[in-house]
Amino acid sequence: MGQNVGPNQVEVKETLTLKQFGQALKAQGTLEEESARQFTYELRIVHDVVFGTYQVKNATKGAISGSGTLLVRVSDDRKGMHGKCIWLDRETKKIEASQYDLIRV
Repeated sequence: MGQNVGPNQVEVKETLTLKQFGQALKAQGTLEEESARQFTYELRIVHDVVFGTYQVKNATKGAISGSGTLLVRVSDDRKGMHGKCIWLDRETKKIEASQYDLIRV
């Protein structure tokens, strides 16, 4: 559920299904409030860092809108990952970033 957490900030929850293949991770994500908005992730694991790209599922090939990068650190207890998500905002034409927290359930 989206929630205002500060000026120009909104909290959004997403459900991710991760599949690990050695050091590679593939994921499918669905926003809780917008089930039609789904994302695919192509990630790599190096030590305790996970990084890679995401994009809106079924996006037009080469579309930059709805795509970005993710860089998170796996927590010491292995129950979560915390870091940043970075993307180009097509409305402001600026590179934007947000906190990204993944918690295993």
